[in-house]
Amino acid sequence: MEARTTPRIKGALADSHFHHRNYTQQGTPPLHLISPMNDQNMRYAVLAPIPTSLLLRCGNCSHDHGHGNRQPSEIGTKTIEKFWSSYNPADGLPAAAQEHIESILPNYYISELKVRNAFHASQEEYKALIDKDGPLYYDTEVDSRTASDYNGLATEEDPKGNKNKDRFDPMITGLALGDMRASEKLITKLHNNPGVFTGIGEITVFKEWVQHKVGKNLQANMSDQQRALIKLMKTCGSIGMPVILHCDVNDYHPDVNDVNHTSEDDEKTKPRYLDAILEFLKHPDCQNTTIIWAHACGLGKYSRALPSHLSNIEKLLESSDHQHVKVDLSWDTVAEQLLYTDEELKKGDKRNLDTKKLNDLVELISKHPDRFLFGSDSLSPNSTKIWDQTADTYQPLFESLKKLPNGEAVCEKFRIGNYIDNIRNARLKVRLWEKLCLPYAMAAITRRTDNALPRDVKIAISIAIKQAIKNANGVINGKITPLLAAAKNDNDNFNTIISKLIEVSAGDNAVQQEFSAKDLEQWATYIYPKNDQPAPWTANKKFVEILGKVNKLWGDEGKALDDLRDKVKKDSKEHKSLYATLPKESNVYSIALDYALRDAIIHRMMQVEINLEREMNINPQAKAIDDFPLSAKTLGEIWDQIMDPKRGNPKHDIYDDYVKQVVAEIEKAQSQRED
Repeated sequence: MEARTTPRIKGALADSHFHHRNYTQQGTPPLHLISPMNDQNMRYAVLAPIPTSLLLRCGNCSHDHGHGNRQPSEIGTKTIEKFWSSYNPADGLPAAAQEHIESILPNYYISELKVRNAFHASQEEYKALIDKDGPLYYDTEVDSRTASDYNGLATEEDPKGNKNKDRFDPMITGLALGDMRASEKLITKLHNNPGVFTGIGEITVFKEWVQHKVGKNLQANMSDQQRALIKLMKTCGSIGMPVILHCDVNDYHPDVNDVNHTSEDDEKTKPRYLDAILEFLKHPDCQNTTIIWAHACGLGKYSRALPSHLSNIEKLLESSDHQHVKVDLSWDTVAEQLLYTDEELKKGDKRNLDTKKLNDLVELISKHPDRFLFGSDSLSPNSTKIWDQTADTYQPLFESLKKLPNGEAVCEKFRIGNYIDNIRNARLKVRLWEKLCLPYAMAAITRRTDNALPRDVKIAISIAIKQAIKNANGVINGKITPLLAAAKNDNDNFNTIISKLIEVSAGDNAVQQEFSAKDLEQWATYIYPKNDQPAPWTANKKFVEILGKVNKLWGDEGKALDDLRDKVKKDSKEHKSLYATLPKESNVYSIALDYALRDAIIHRMMQVEINLEREMNINPQAKAIDDFPLSAKTLGEIWDQIMDPKRGNPKHDIYDDYVKQVVAEIEKAQSQRED
């Protein structure tokens, strides 16, 4: 049967949570997703590959290839050995790899079917499988493949009326969330793939067993390792990128035999992460970012819905601190929890709908019609039926919503309207940001932090970049509302309209910049020639003016710090043997002085930059920074005392902290050598 043409907006679905590739990057290219989307009456879908790829360990290739508690038979072992002996993907994989995917090439992080198809495992099974089954690693290259797939789609209509590119919103997923440079990686991915990505996610903090299978340093959490994730949210807010965030509200509890927890009296069954997640979501750096909390705010196969779950969602939606947070109701197992009792779920296909659960969910959505998005959470589906499973489960919800006063509109918002508002329409802001701001952001990212640029040039370049981005954002914010309104009036030609409007908004007269991004990037990465040739920025009067302002603000204190640094360099010896042998006591104090002086200079640079931002109206709301607690005069006196051992060891509370730091580093280095 021939597939339908592009679904019209009214009555269609949009999939806000879809994985076209699985844990081994297998799946269907976007071009071939069009037909099954049309069959489901699905207008839009995100493209979100799974970034935590399954590691098939070399030690498991033959005799040690059992997964969990399932050991291969002798015949099975010989089959596996035969497969690996002829394995060469450059010549094409044998069909056996597809036929026996679970026994030869697993593609899921839990290959023990007993556990995958159940809601619990014993403590022993859980520990064994965490250690052995399905190890994962971050595959940060998945986004390049997504971009390649997307760029292969047509912008114009095909013979069946499909505007293929318009149907998808590619999402960035390949980010190590524990990396403080994750925001820089995000911007670099935009630079390398212009005109592609709409948002990021699904990105994962807590998920069932996943966080136990990836290196801890690479991850974010909701306690002591969330700064990188918070800054990533801030970056997304500046760019206009929505974020789909997976964070289970509760832990997986081995040995829980009930399908669901039925009581919150026991401390172990309370939503373990709820308070921490709510604190994270209301952080000031998250406030300007559209964050879509996946799976009905943290439910899953093992993170089950407690009786108070809908009440907790309602409190979130009504909180003034969380108005930027949306909720996707993706995943068929989540849909089942929201619509059926535990007892009914155990019955399998013969289950009966729980009317109270349905009515409670309908009431919640009707109270907050702009906050809920539909998503399938389908993982590289191999049939339209599987992809459509979540929508099929929600059919009673769709029908019940339609029966409300103004119910057709409420249902349409849930099915597609909120996707358009929060994801599809974000394309315009992101494309404008790429055009006007991205080149300057890249100039900031690509400069070396250890280059030989004079300090005043470093600060001036930073100020010039911030000023250019502020000017560009002024153009974006001034044009975004009318441009978006115009695009909304013609949903069928959204991408075409975006392309035309971006060209207009980014024209020569759209934003007047004092410095080109190309010049700033050249200056920021400048390599000095052997001769005394003048640096290129000296010919730019505007930039020289900023240099003058920097040096004026650097002031007497800054000059005193510079003089002291020169004096220390002249007086002190190099400490090459720091970690080779235990240094003399005076050596410890001089190294501590180096650390303190370095921090004082960096602190002064931050003061100058923030004061310039305020003075030049780049960031007039920026808070001034207090003076560094160790002045140049105090540091000089400490240095003089170090150089004159007869005067005894210098004493100062804050300086003593640096001494303790140096001693700790030495002790750690010695301990490592002894080990």
